[in-house]
Amino acid sequence: MLKKKKFGLSATVQTYVSLVVLIFFTTFCAHAQSDGGLTGLSPSAPIRLDGQSNRVIENLVITNFASEPAIKLTNCSNITIRRVSMRNGQKLGIDLYNCSNITIEDSYFENLIGGIYAQNGTGGLVIRHNSFRNMSMADARGQFVQFNNCSGAGNIIEYNHGVNVAGQSNPEDGINMFMTSGTPSSPLLIRNNYINGGGPSASGGGILVGDTGGSYCTIENNVVINPGQYGIANTGGTNNKIINNVVFGRQQSFTNVGIYLWGGPRIVENPTVTGNKVNWVNSAGQQNPFWTLNTTNMVENSNSWGDQSITASYPAPAGAGIRVSGGGTTTPTTPTTPTTPTNPTVTPPLASGALYRAINFNGSAATIDGNSWEGDNAPNITHNGQRFANQNVTLNPATDAARANMIRSSIFNSNLQLTVSNVPAGQYNVYAYVWEDNFAGTVNLNLQGQRVSTFNTGAAGSWQRIGPFAATVASNGQLQLTATGGDLNLSGLEIRAAGTAPAANVAPRVQLAASAATLTAGGSVTLTATASDADGTVSKVEFYQGSTKLGEDTSAPYTFTWNNVAAGSYSLTAKATDNSAASTTSAAVSLTVTAPVASASFYRAINLGGGNTTLDGKNWEGAANAANFRIINGNQFSNNNVTLTPATDATRANMIRSSVWSNSLNVQMTAVPNGTYDVYMYVWEDNHPVTFSLSLNGQRVVTNRNSGSAGTWAKVGPFQTTVTNGTISVTSSGSDANLSGLEIHSTAGNRTAATTPAPTGAGQ
Repeated sequence: MLKKKKFGLSATVQTYVSLVVLIFFTTFCAHAQSDGGLTGLSPSAPIRLDGQSNRVIENLVITNFASEPAIKLTNCSNITIRRVSMRNGQKLGIDLYNCSNITIEDSYFENLIGGIYAQNGTGGLVIRHNSFRNMSMADARGQFVQFNNCSGAGNIIEYNHGVNVAGQSNPEDGINMFMTSGTPSSPLLIRNNYINGGGPSASGGGILVGDTGGSYCTIENNVVINPGQYGIANTGGTNNKIINNVVFGRQQSFTNVGIYLWGGPRIVENPTVTGNKVNWVNSAGQQNPFWTLNTTNMVENSNSWGDQSITASYPAPAGAGIRVSGGGTTTPTTPTTPTTPTNPTVTPPLASGALYRAINFNGSAATIDGNSWEGDNAPNITHNGQRFANQNVTLNPATDAARANMIRSSIFNSNLQLTVSNVPAGQYNVYAYVWEDNFAGTVNLNLQGQRVSTFNTGAAGSWQRIGPFAATVASNGQLQLTATGGDLNLSGLEIRAAGTAPAANVAPRVQLAASAATLTAGGSVTLTATASDADGTVSKVEFYQGSTKLGEDTSAPYTFTWNNVAAGSYSLTAKATDNSAASTTSAAVSLTVTAPVASASFYRAINLGGGNTTLDGKNWEGAANAANFRIINGNQFSNNNVTLTPATDATRANMIRSSVWSNSLNVQMTAVPNGTYDVYMYVWEDNHPVTFSLSLNGQRVVTNRNSGSAGTWAKVGPFQTTVTNGTISVTSSGSDANLSGLEIHSTAGNRTAATTPAPTGAGQ
């Protein structure tokens, strides 16, 4: 009893203490939960950086912001944002403009108008392991993640977890790619994400690519549950893929379709839809898993449409969401100079063999161990790695400053592919500098297609110089290194000859001559190149007009004949490539092509997208009511808001901006008196540059023309054709061509007697 009196508490005190403990833990847990489980965060005002690089923003909480995003980056690169909670704001969580190599990870977004918005990004945008909750549409936002006009390699959106609770949110799309593209070798990846909840927007849904155009985007291994009007969509562009996704939608007033492909007026080209599982019920209570319209060359197989095994309880991809246990350190929001280590610095033992090349990836030229290292712009190096640097991480073991700077500026990818080209054939020893800036992982390293090492990257700050690995370079001159498994941070590469250092390859020599310096439009010119290689052979010679390739020849004498050349001034070059992939471009040769002397008389002119008008004193007929004229294939459209380049008079501008478009245009004029005609074509671009070709009566007259940026226009021609069947037809191939007008002149003395009356403008 005495013991109880000494250590016991009265009922009143016990109750008080219990309440205090309960309140403490309830408050603590609520705070942690409100930040997505992140702890140890420091309050911060909104952050704005302009023109900054090599920064880390982490371990912060930003709340109740009303006039600006929580974090706004403009013209920035190599920035990492991690373990930041952004909630209860009236603006975006993170707003990126004209940025590259930005990583956003392990962060929390709640009750915002949008989570992450990136505009005009140029590559290396990595959004991974974040959690989103309750987005509400405002300022045209409402997405967990949206990219606007982003491009380049290394863009990845992966392992994110997003939930919109009905009644607490008003979202648009979960993930939206607007006018955004990857590259053929590095497509934009949207993978292993979880999206749950959406609506009541009549247009919003789960994951959308190709919005107003966009190519080389891959949507893979995502789980999308009740996201809104649609599940996953591809609405334009080319070579977008939808692979191995799970999509579920229960009947709601706004549900429409599980997966759809439709570009509206634009064609969805070369799409892939494979391995998906979809159980989707539309607002009418009917299964509607898949729908497509206006697509070409679609690959669609191995999908499970109306799969009843897919329910709302389908689990998220393993690892999706914040890696709370990953922690991170309390690094300041701006980097500080690393302190001098107290432990001895480490210098690796001298490597064997004469140095051939040493490359500092994502760094500048440097001197290490008395050897010259090339910087990130070194020639004949290609890779799919994402560039990043973090000079705040303390290296273990410590090393000298030059080596430390090289190590902490690197490239990374979980599927790294790197090629060094133009390497003389022979035997080499290869060393690789690798390091870890974050969490330990296991990496498999392959050289020339053979496994040479499997290693653990170690804790943050660990680094190694692994090797030497023996490699044989064949006559193709390529040294290839690849990695699989976890993310490999590759900082540097040393390539050493197994014997004496090989001599550097000597680039070929090339000169170009043209058969004429001046030419009349419609004529031909023959280009002849003289090429030689001092230490090998010439593998090919390519002929260019500006940056446009005209053709190539793989054997001497190296020639190309350019036919039916349009009027204009041209700069012609030849590019010779040797057997080791080294190349040289010749000095430019000028060619002036003049329009033929005006000996033709005006016959007819057609305004393809507009009505009757008068241009240059000549009567133009609107295509809709022009006699003996029809648009066999093509879509009419007008956009008078685009500023034309070069500027022109109002009448011509109205005609140009009213046109027909298609990737397979076909317009035809009939009842044309037999004879010889000069044909001019007005073309223009209203959107992004594309490449197309034009044919006149089946003969190619414009080859691989670049349309230029929005507003660019040209009057191309004259192109001469001889009519024997009463028909003049113009067709296109390649990408979408915008054709605005046709102007046709008959060559004097060549027309036969007309078989039909001259056009009057009456409809047919």
